[in-house]
Amino acid sequence: MMTFQEAIARLLCPAAARPDRGDKPAVIQAASPGGSAADRIVTYKELQALIGRAQTALSKAGVGRGDTVLLCAPNSPELTAAILAAWRLGAIALPVDFRLTLAELENLVDRIRPRVICTKEQLTEKAETIELAKLPDSITDFSTEAAAAIAEETAALIILTSGTTGVPKGAVHGLGSLLNNLSELGETFGMSEDDRAFLPLPISHIFGLEIMLASVIFGCGVVLSDFRLADFWTTVIRLRTTMVVGVPTIYGALISIPSPSVSEIPVKYYLSGGAPLPVSLAQEFERRFEKRIIEGYGTTETKILCFNADGPLGSIGRPLPSVIIEIVDSADQVLPEGGSGELRVSGPSLMTGYLSQPEATQLVLHQGHYHTGDIGYFREGRLYISGRLKEMIIVAGNKVFPSEVETVLRQHPIAHEVAVLGVPHTKLGQLVKAVVVVKAGELCDLLCGDSGQVKEGKEKLTAVFREFCQQHLKRELRPMAWEFRPLSCPLPKTLSGKIDKKQLEAASV
Repeated sequence: MMTFQEAIARLLCPAAARPDRGDKPAVIQAASPGGSAADRIVTYKELQALIGRAQTALSKAGVGRGDTVLLCAPNSPELTAAILAAWRLGAIALPVDFRLTLAELENLVDRIRPRVICTKEQLTEKAETIELAKLPDSITDFSTEAAAAIAEETAALIILTSGTTGVPKGAVHGLGSLLNNLSELGETFGMSEDDRAFLPLPISHIFGLEIMLASVIFGCGVVLSDFRLADFWTTVIRLRTTMVVGVPTIYGALISIPSPSVSEIPVKYYLSGGAPLPVSLAQEFERRFEKRIIEGYGTTETKILCFNADGPLGSIGRPLPSVIIEIVDSADQVLPEGGSGELRVSGPSLMTGYLSQPEATQLVLHQGHYHTGDIGYFREGRLYISGRLKEMIIVAGNKVFPSEVETVLRQHPIAHEVAVLGVPHTKLGQLVKAVVVVKAGELCDLLCGDSGQVKEGKEKLTAVFREFCQQHLKRELRPMAWEFRPLSCPLPKTLSGKIDKKQLEAASV
């Protein structure tokens, strides 16, 4: 496997460490449809210069070893360069959702006290701001030898795992741990100079960030683009991308639109993470595009852990070489293969802890193990996830995992999107509630009509789905509450494209 010294030199000095890649595309900012700007291509040599300019800006702001640099901006070559420049200085990068409200951002600043904020434009007066569009022309030199001398245990990254209205919970990762995981990820996929990744996910999310960094290390190009359904395929074909990185909702959307012939599409790998991939969606996508979606699994606290490149659909595959995943019961005893329990992870990919929250850290990280809160089991050496402990619904003593119900409901031919959650009930404790977005058609049209038509549509849909559940779900798994939405009213999504169940739950209270 690639050494730490080689990987860090490739990240922080991408052209000097790989002179053969100097004039090759490193980062491509895809043009917006209908706009006057063309695709912006940044070579490895130009990326290294951007890192040097960002380092100059950070140094002028007084950033040094151990300082935190908060980054709040959309994906861009400058955002990537600022993260890498922070690591040159021994600082800690904290990328956050650029759609934070001003109040949320200032709450973070008050609690974390970053040395500086890197943004698209100045957002707050509470901390010194570096505007990424206005980096200085002066380039700070940094050698591959200096990069290789950085200590592996250097704290390098904080990724937020919870909302920002209270005390933010941030997972802290060391540089050595991160680069070990990136090296394993790239080598597992055989990432090469011939690859080009299409990345519509934010690099404030661990999945998007790791794909971005792995692409730089392995000499690939990476295409940054918002997910725009209407021009997705034209962008993929125009920029000859061989790898698409997405979440299940992206792949579900791609099925719903016309597509070019398979022979025109240059993609070799479709990667999915961030949320469970429904088997029915994976099957439908593979029939349509003649390529399987490779489902991955990881957490903000552990980074990427597994990918299922060739195993049965529904599995998340085998762990990466250095990752150890065990299934444990409530007494923390390891269960044999086939036993269902909590996933416990150990190995070098773990975070060092939550930022300034020792009690929260001790709840999940102890004796060299991280307790994920996910429930699953092994079958023939491959890992399967049943659901989240926190999402588990208990109906009159029966345990229901939303993913079990969602997988079945999505198989109905008129279901476009599905989310299942638990709602309080005075006698049963909780009820299973299903929120379904209906595909275009007669019933969808009723939901868009007057009050009488909407009522008729909901009654018909409830009858249709209840009959479907009687045929395909055990009694305790069947939803007892239903919400139906027309195609024009999709389920709320987080920035990374996952269905935002917290928003749905808040609306159901």
